[in-house]
Amino acid sequence: MSLILPIPYPCQNPTLLTIAAAVAVLRSVSTLTGIQLQIKWVNDIFFHGKKAGGILTEAISDLESGQISHAVVGIGLNLHSCSFPDSLSSIATSLSFTEVHRCDLIAEICTQLLTIDWQNSSTYINEYTEHSLVLHQTICYQGKLVQALSIESDGGLTILHADGHTETLHGGTIELT
Repeated sequence: MSLILPIPYPCQNPTLLTIAAAVAVLRSVSTLTGIQLQIKWVNDIFFHGKKAGGILTEAISDLESGQISHAVVGIGLNLHSCSFPDSLSSIATSLSFTEVHRCDLIAEICTQLLTIDWQNSSTYINEYTEHSLVLHQTICYQGKLVQALSIESDGGLTILHADGHTETLHGGTIELT
């Protein structure tokens, strides 16, 4: 599904939109099915240690003001049982619930997205952190093993390098080890 959301205030940090969308998905799936999901920073949805979906957020800017005027939030979830090829079966899964219709899930996600307080990250960043799959784990970043320490209030992931220095990521790709 994709949803265009108006952003009625100056948005300085688009990463928080992705994080809020992830929390909306977690809340929706839990409300309708009782299934508890996890998040791999910043935008992957996991179920039982395997990827079950993802979120992509794109900003639309007003050319005159340079401000983000809208965001397109794309959410993909593997809902129904399917047979993954051998190359993916160890890392991908589906939620496989049958008691909830897809339209009901979409409606719940839309409701959550439209009622979340986007400007106040404290209303959802703690929930995001509680469902993090990577915190306190060894992960791979740019080919190096690092420790995921914390998720900051701006959505950044603070990591610890082998040489002892810390860095806060605001983009990029991490891999589970």
